[in-house]
Amino acid sequence: MASDGCRYSGRGPGRGAHRLPARGTADRPALLRRDLPTDRLRRAPAAAPARELDGGKVRWQSEFKVSHRMAPTMAVGRVALAGDAAHIHSPIGGRGMNLGIEDGYVFAACAVDALQGDLSRIADYARLRHAVDAAWVKTSRGLTGFVTDQSAKARFLKRIAPPIAASLPGLINQALKRGLGLDHPTAVR
Repeated sequence: MASDGCRYSGRGPGRGAHRLPARGTADRPALLRRDLPTDRLRRAPAAAPARELDGGKVRWQSEFKVSHRMAPTMAVGRVALAGDAAHIHSPIGGRGMNLGIEDGYVFAACAVDALQGDLSRIADYARLRHAVDAAWVKTSRGLTGFVTDQSAKARFLKRIAPPIAASLPGLINQALKRGLGLDHPTAVR
């Protein structure tokens, strides 16, 4: 994490291809445009391997707006929502697809009972999943706010937090469990 925001690189398809997310708006474009600012990429956090990065040619680029929303209920009558239809949030934490899979798993268990005549199980689905999904949307909103905050206080925290967090195994374990969705049971009743 850099003081000016979240820095992440994901290996892309092909030799030497990487994905480098950046934040920006229509008024203030993202840093990753046709002329990649390699000077900013070279200033990697202390924990990152020290090596020169050549931005090279931008082969593909897209933009999206981050939203954090949660449907007020996940089921009405015989209609249920799951995944992105029920909740949307920042990709920070990588939980979007996993939450949708959990929604589907719980819905399937409830739907089996509903198809056998217990229609109250559709309401059970809404109750079981709404709290879990809403908690992650709230967490994602907070994380997104933190990594995009440009205040002096936030820049300071982004500089000191990673080395401190790295020295606390319990905190790392808790964060990994939360990020992987292992911090709660996937209840079907």
